[in-house]
Amino acid sequence: DEISKFNSQKQEKLSLIESLKQEFEDINKKVNSLKIEYDKVSSDIQGSKLKINEYNSKLNIYTDMEKHYEGFNKGVKEVLKNKNLEGIYGALGQVISSSQKYEKALEASLGSYMQNIITKDENSAKNAINYLKKNNLGRVTFLPLNIIKSNKIDKNAIKSSTKYIGIASELVKFDEKYKNIIENVLGRTIVIGSMDEAIKFARETNHRYKVVTLDGEILNPGGSLTGGTVRTNGNILSRKRLIEEFKENIEKEKEKLNSLEQEKTSLRGSIDSNLTKIEKINNELRESDKSVVVINANIKSANDEVSNLNNNLNKFENEKLSLGENLEYTLTKTKALKENINEIEQKHLLNKNEIDTLNSKLKEINDGYEVDKSRFDDLNIEYAKLNQIHQATIKDIDRIQKEIKSQNDVLRTTKEQLEESKSNTVKIQDQIKIETSEKENLENQIIDENKKLSLKKEQKDSIKKNRDSITTESKNIDRQYIEIKESLFKIENKIERLRSSKENYIAKLIEEYELSLEEAKSLKDESVVIDKKELENLKRQIKSLGNVNIDSIKEYEEIKERYDFYSEQKKDLEESIEVIYKLIKELEENMKREFNENFILINENFKVVYKKLFGGGNGELRIVDKDNILESDIEIVAQPPGKKMKNLNLLSGGEKALTAISILFSIILAKPTPFCILDEIEAPLDDANIYRFGEFLKELSKDTQFISITHRRGTMEVADYIYGVTMQEKAISKVISLDLKEAKKLTEDII
Repeated sequence: DEISKFNSQKQEKLSLIESLKQEFEDINKKVNSLKIEYDKVSSDIQGSKLKINEYNSKLNIYTDMEKHYEGFNKGVKEVLKNKNLEGIYGALGQVISSSQKYEKALEASLGSYMQNIITKDENSAKNAINYLKKNNLGRVTFLPLNIIKSNKIDKNAIKSSTKYIGIASELVKFDEKYKNIIENVLGRTIVIGSMDEAIKFARETNHRYKVVTLDGEILNPGGSLTGGTVRTNGNILSRKRLIEEFKENIEKEKEKLNSLEQEKTSLRGSIDSNLTKIEKINNELRESDKSVVVINANIKSANDEVSNLNNNLNKFENEKLSLGENLEYTLTKTKALKENINEIEQKHLLNKNEIDTLNSKLKEINDGYEVDKSRFDDLNIEYAKLNQIHQATIKDIDRIQKEIKSQNDVLRTTKEQLEESKSNTVKIQDQIKIETSEKENLENQIIDENKKLSLKKEQKDSIKKNRDSITTESKNIDRQYIEIKESLFKIENKIERLRSSKENYIAKLIEEYELSLEEAKSLKDESVVIDKKELENLKRQIKSLGNVNIDSIKEYEEIKERYDFYSEQKKDLEESIEVIYKLIKELEENMKREFNENFILINENFKVVYKKLFGGGNGELRIVDKDNILESDIEIVAQPPGKKMKNLNLLSGGEKALTAISILFSIILAKPTPFCILDEIEAPLDDANIYRFGEFLKELSKDTQFISITHRRGTMEVADYIYGVTMQEKAISKVISLDLKEAKKLTEDII
């Protein structure tokens, strides 16, 4: 009953083990699949991060181009940068946008119109033109909104069977207030698919319209054609679109990155959960194996006990039949059997303890293996990351060096402009003092004239009172009165002019120096001597300096900040370069030393090997340029027996081959290799040299295992094994092997 019970338990445990093994296999496959997916997600995350960096870099480039008006002419840039000019809406290329499909066609259609500046009215355009003329900044075309009218084609008037894409003004996006300008510039341009369609359309419409293809070829009204390579204007038209696209791409990649990070976390959780299950199954398997071992031991013990009891029972039955009275012998035998059972039980306990110890060791080994495997996977992932960072760093180093050079130039220019601005400020302050003094003089003159005017008025009143009594002097008085009146008119005109001049000076103070009259008076310096000629000269010099860039200080701070950042990076790179150069120098010194030591050793070996293989003579290796041994040529000098010392190029084919073999064996002697393959290197040698070659090869085989491909009998004779390849049937090779020692022994036995 006990054995049957143990067998039943054993069967249950075996079934459990099988199910656990199957579950282990399933979970292990799932874990491997999850790890592959986890690695793929990690790789995708890295790729997504690299894409975000790439998009950010390109976005910064295009944003910087937009900020600094890249692609526009000098005059256009200066007008757009000057915030003091009112009524400037921007260049035509800035206020329109289009899909990528039509960009080439629109750039070709617009041409120089891309650089035209849209203004509020003609006065705004006039002020901008005066600014350009005053500072000698070039020419710009302006498009006043209040003057330019729409000139769009009436679609119903187009009589053509050839289908066209549309009118150019309809293919761009713009603010509604620019509609008249856009339709004036692009409203009479037809966009069409290909050159053939454009030619057909132009013929049907009698060359009345300007036609442009998607590739940028133009058919002008009247029949002339323009085409060839389209030169872009610094991506003016596509810049906004590209900036928006890069922003959208960055957002998409960030969303994708977040999704991948979540997926990675989820996969990590699934992997950890399944690894926990695997650990649990392994524990259950170990416990089940222990139980099976214990059950097997119990079954064996029970079977042994049953067998012993059956044997004893038979013996007792036989003894009962034959020796019924021998009770003492039976008792003694029973005692021995009990002791035997006790010994078996003790052995069983010892075996059980040993099994538990071995299972514990097995568990420790399995735990160590899992830890090492996890660490190995982490190191592989870290290596891939570091490799990608290394490649990106190299690219960043190249890019930073270029930007540093560019920023140094910009910084130098900005500093010069700042110094000029400081000098201009001092000169302007001097001019303010001079003009203030002039103003005070004019005010004193006004006071004097006012006093004179009051006196004349009193005289006039007195003359009027005495006019009736003094008739004889009336004509003289009238004449004096007329003269005084004329003088008064002149004085009033002068006062008006002075008042107007005063207002102009006050306005000039506010516009040019941003000072009120009271502030200018507080800055007045009576000690300053005014020289009008010098003042005019200074004004001309100030005017020749051109426009003062009020944003230069801010630009200087921005550029200086970038300069300091790149200078720090440059310094780090220079230090790294210096360390690398030092390391290279150390490596070169070590290489020179090791090369020289090994060359001397190989040369000494060559002298010995040469004599052995040639049966005499001399051989030597020489470095041509000892000052530069790493790049120097090596000269091989050989003197076969009975001949003069010659350069290798003057020897026969067999002598050259044997000399080359000598050098090869010299290198192997200097640094023995465990394995070497020789492919018919002794083919040009004669039989005598083949013999010496074979003997020396056998000597070298003590430290190096050689496989020699050969057709020469002398080489085969010194071999331990021979392998022959035959092709008895087409395209089917067979290999025949032969142990020469066994073959020799077999031959001797037969003889």
